[in-house]
Amino acid sequence: QGWDIRGKRSAVWQFDEGSGTTASDLLATYSLDGYETPGWDSAGMKVGTSCTTLDGSTEYWKNISFTIGSGDFCICGWIYHDDTGAGTETIVDCGQATAAKATLSINASNLLVLSYGGSSDTGTTVIPTGEWVFVWYRKSGTTVDAGFTPATSSTFSTISECSISGSATITPGMTFGVVITPPFSSKTNYFDGKLDQFIGCIGT
Repeated sequence: QGWDIRGKRSAVWQFDEGSGTTASDLLATYSLDGYETPGWDSAGMKVGTSCTTLDGSTEYWKNISFTIGSGDFCICGWIYHDDTGAGTETIVDCGQATAAKATLSINASNLLVLSYGGSSDTGTTVIPTGEWVFVWYRKSGTTVDAGFTPATSSTFSTISECSISGSATITPGMTFGVVITPPFSSKTNYFDGKLDQFIGCIGT
């Protein structure tokens, strides 16, 4: 069930800047802009020299050009979720149109939720709070699924927590930490916690 990302990487966001409102793409194409001044943590990161912190109410990262389109993709990285029962919180949202989105989030019960092209599914295993967890969201053919592995686990899991079948063309634009819907000033479901080393892959 693995999704081999070697040679397919389109963007790598290390979040190693430690300050400022730009998160560089190591492949130099899709740097992220920080809105409402996201924070940084240079002591409690998972990898590298720092990670970004989001307050759950105003802060997020965005790139207007990153596009997964209609083909295969994989987006994966590390999250550190602070709380339970705070409502839906967005990890990553691709697409600017309501019906043509690909979104990975956590609901109020700390379950993983994926949505793609208007369809959605919810996992059954609670994501732990107060520790780093590796999350992944991918599409292969017409199968779209997502899962996670806590950093404390001795083995990496490719078991799908949630899965749907479908196809759509996802419009340009990506955000970490919030959902933005038309008329683009509507921002909801902010993420409360930390993000570190995310990778975006596009193509078969």
